[in-house]
Amino acid sequence: MAAKKTVDYKLKLDPELHHWLKNHAAENYRTLSAEITMHLDKARQSIQKEYQNAT
Repeated sequence: MAAKKTVDYKLKLDPELHHWLKNHAAENYRTLSAEITMHLDKARQSIQKEYQNAT
């Protein structure tokens, strides 16, 4: 299977949010990048679902 293409993006985070994400990533055996991606994906799915329900 071909690897997914990714885009490098520098992200500035509040130190408290960074600490929280880093801890959750460790608890879930994910990299920090994978944890951030997972949360963004969940938010995207939620927004898309809300949009579909509104139309």
